[in-house]
Amino acid sequence: MADYYNTGTVSVAADGITVTGAGTFWEPIIRDGDTMEVAGQRVTVGVVVGNTALVLASPVAGAPISGAAYAIRFDAPTRFKNVTLLSQVRSMLDQIGIFEKARPNYEVQSLGTNAPPGAPVTGDLYVVGTAPTGAWAGQANNLAQWTGSAWLITAPQRGTTVVSVATGKTYIWSGGAWGVYVPPSPFIEGLMDDADAAAARATLGAWEDRGYVPVQQGTGIDQSGNLIKIGLKTGNKIGITVDTTNFGNLAREGAAEFTGTPTAPTAAAATNTTQIATTAFVWAWANASVRESSTGMLKGPGFRDTGSGYGGHLRLQMSNKLSFHWNNGFYYNVDDNSWVLINSSPSDGNLKKDVSDLHGALAKVRALEPKEFEFVADLPIAHTLGRHPGLIAQNVQTVLPSAIEESTLPESEDSYLRYAQDADKQLIALLIGAVKELAARVEQLEGA
Repeated sequence: MADYYNTGTVSVAADGITVTGAGTFWEPIIRDGDTMEVAGQRVTVGVVVGNTALVLASPVAGAPISGAAYAIRFDAPTRFKNVTLLSQVRSMLDQIGIFEKARPNYEVQSLGTNAPPGAPVTGDLYVVGTAPTGAWAGQANNLAQWTGSAWLITAPQRGTTVVSVATGKTYIWSGGAWGVYVPPSPFIEGLMDDADAAAARATLGAWEDRGYVPVQQGTGIDQSGNLIKIGLKTGNKIGITVDTTNFGNLAREGAAEFTGTPTAPTAAAATNTTQIATTAFVWAWANASVRESSTGMLKGPGFRDTGSGYGGHLRLQMSNKLSFHWNNGFYYNVDDNSWVLINSSPSDGNLKKDVSDLHGALAKVRALEPKEFEFVADLPIAHTLGRHPGLIAQNVQTVLPSAIEESTLPESEDSYLRYAQDADKQLIALLIGAVKELAARVEQLEGA
């Protein structure tokens, strides 16, 4: 064991006798009468005031000393007396008790406090904050313990742990910051105990090359237990297989399935059913129309005619339910509303009221102005191709308003006039009335 003590540094005023220590622990070790060597001078220690303060028996001559190295030799006469030795042992045992309480995994009064408490209790330990002040200045993140007369500062080592009296939580020093320690859950402990990747995947319930377990069998209402597999095929196509049956590809917008030619209808007499098209075609058919790049014309997939354009635009709006039904006539409804018979309307006189004769039919027919025309290109609605005779809706509207109605072009806010559902029946009735008026006029002239 060395016969001197030189831990820390000292500061002394010019020609002063009061010595202030930094990082020193004098009280249980230094005795009155020991010799201090500092700045090339030897002076006797008069009184040990505390761990960081003592008074010399004579001044240190010369300029002030700041942060200087020193050594105090254990040569005080009292060191060799039994009573003195016993007192020293007792003092050291008391200090050892303080050290024991300051072990890194023991309790601290607070963490992150920057200012020392005003009335500290001997032995209390603190974790200094990141911007300390007062007696803790310059000791950021260090451990500070009150010895009864001074603060004992200890720098934490990586892995040092303390328990907060305030929160009951354990904190760990990472080497750069204090962080709260969170014990692992039983699941994490089990995962850490896994011997290899296969065991870890079993704990996670993970599929080896996907990272998750796919739903491979139907388990919902009215679903069978068939094995369903969906995966990427060559050519960036997504294929579907049920058990060992290939159900083809899932079509995606812009893919060839949207513009391909559907297969011919095939009938199954045993089940009295007909397959109208392949899955790919039906998928495309249920989506928006496709515009052909070569002509710029819109078409419903699979409804190309033999002419130079397309005869119509078919779209099923999938946000609503469209249903068709046959019962001695072709009916449809939307979202389970009333069934409507397509291309038909009731004509039974028992279903009609306010029946009266039609007058002025001939004058109305004469007011109609038949024209010859062709439709503009790229119409997104059904229309005839080429030049042909017909009527203009605006003219018909002035003569027979009930035969014309207003509508909006698909996927547009532009409005246009079109024939009402029973416009042809209204025009036929008007023509019949005009013929009857002409017949009556002929009979009248022949009689004259």
